[in-house]
Amino acid sequence: MGQSFFFTVSIALTLVVAGNLRRPLDQMIGVLKNISRGIFHEKIRVSMNDEIGYTGDAINRMTDSLIERDLIKDAFGKYAAREVRDEVLSGRVPLDGEMKDVTVLFADLRDFTPPDRKH
Repeated sequence: MGQSFFFTVSIALTLVVAGNLRRPLDQMIGVLKNISRGIFHEKIRVSMNDEIGYTGDAINRMTDSLIERDLIKDAFGKYAAREVRDEVLSGRVPLDGEMKDVTVLFADLRDFTPPDRKH
């Protein structure tokens, strides 16, 4: 009786521990699938103070950053062309300006503009 009791208890404890690990991991997988589809509003309920909890916190911070990025893209997109917005937000455009040597030619060609277009 002693061995079967300990065997039963060890199986029960294994199932409880496995369930406690599987539930948060299943939730994380679901949230990550939604993130891959562009759905960022779902959060992970963090109840552990371990690697799983840390991963849940990191995913929640990531979704917050993705929501903020989309808000910035939408707001910036109202004032600039989509291509310009994407270049600036990607970090490929320096926001502090840059020095370039350029040549500018102003030319006034006689009678270039038709008479009905002159103002």
